Amino acid sequence: MSRKRSLWIPLFALLTAACLLCLCLFARQRAGSWETLAARLFGRGLSEQEGLRLHMIDVGQGQALLLTCNGHAAMIDTGPDDCARRTADYVWSRGVRRLDILFLTHPHSDHCGGLEEIWDAVAVNVIATPDCPESRALLTEPGSWGDREGAKTEYISTGARFSLGDARITVLHPRAGEQFDDLNDLSLVLLAEYEGVRMLFTGDITQTVEKRLIPLGYVQLLQAAHHGSNSSTCEALLEDITPDAAFISCGRDNDYGHPHQKVLGRLRANDTAVYRTDLQGTLIAAVAEGKLSVTTGRAMDPP
Repeated sequence: MSRKRSLWIPLFALLTAACLLCLCLFARQRAGSWETLAARLFGRGLSEQEGLRLHMIDVGQGQALLLTCNGHAAMIDTGPDDCARRTADYVWSRGVRRLDILFLTHPHSDHCGGLEEIWDAVAVNVIATPDCPESRALLTEPGSWGDREGAKTEYISTGARFSLGDARITVLHPRAGEQFDDLNDLSLVLLAEYEGVRMLFTGDITQTVEKRLIPLGYVQLLQAAHHGSNSSTCEALLEDITPDAAFISCGRDNDYGHPHQKVLGRLRANDTAVYRTDLQGTLIAAVAEGKLSVTTGRAMDPP
């Protein structure tokens, strides 16, 4: 081998390494951190996960929920824009490459601000949301996300049913054609059922709508409405569903004082275990063999 040709081998290796480094640096900038880059590259395959998993992703003062079951995935809300990349990276790290359904409970930015980032990260089969002018503006106006190919938009109401693997999701609210002055009360209310375990997702509804859900019966896990606001999670609902656990999505030291002490008091009086993203990070509920278990991203701070 000539001397000139032998010099090309280390030079080629050096150039290749430099290109790979630049590619990794670009990918890291896109992902936001080395951890999220690793999640993008090495996330566990969704098909390897068994049973039903609910992930209440820590998105600060907002809400983003991921449901996976038997190789299928759905989301309930996408969180606010300022956490959108972190939310998308978390979803990717769970092995999700396609959402069967993306439920948008109502068109408030703390619940749907991450829509664009999620749509860029994974494919979406169906977007399901209540029918109101604000939702239609979000999803159908020129230049909106609804112009993208591949996703079907459904405006849903009470009685609609969806399958997610072996799990069943039923829409309990709103009724067809209903409108409210407060968009919070238009929030989708969803009941997920798997192996006899029931989970209730309430968006941002107030006590007025909560009382309309009664009688509903025993629900093992409740997503406390409106980030733990005192306008929601009323005694009547708690007495009816007697949840074992309540998940609350809220930002640490948020300006609203969520979750409110009166709500925490009502949950304690009901012997409901409370889990909070502001203190415990991302919350994960798993259902296997008809039993519910909960894990958290970090230990709760001392009271």
